[in-house]
Amino acid sequence: GTRGSFNGTTYKGPYQISGGFKANATDSTLMALFKQFKQLQANGLTAAEYSFAKSAIIQSEALKYESQAQKLGFIKRLLDYKLNPQYTREQVQLLNRLSQSELNQIAQNQLNLQNMFIIVVADKNTTFEKVKALGLPTQEIDVFGNPKP
Repeated sequence: GTRGSFNGTTYKGPYQISGGFKANATDSTLMALFKQFKQLQANGLTAAEYSFAKSAIIQSEALKYESQAQKLGFIKRLLDYKLNPQYTREQVQLLNRLSQSELNQIAQNQLNLQNMFIIVVADKNTTFEKVKALGLPTQEIDVFGNPKP
């Protein structure tokens, strides 16, 4: 399946989408993702999508601190970022105040394909030319992230 998340620290972090895609469908999967981004940027979330996402995020919060490692991570976050121990409640309150139109405005401003880095890890022989045919700038890199000629 496909999943997405924001990742960050005290510095800005990326929004990341990942998934286990079939090699022979990498190009069509990218096209479907691009279509979704463009649709979201142009039209925003529907009321049903907004309600579902908001509810899912709020309900998932309780599951984040079940194991000892998760609890330790919570305490570490409190210390690292000097957070109020009630910060998760504050986050839920913030989410409850975030309107559908505000979220749509963020999507419109931030989901710009021209500003995205798209990293595909796949078999070059079966995938590279298909991805290149999508018309995006492509750069093959080695295992250390250095550009290949």
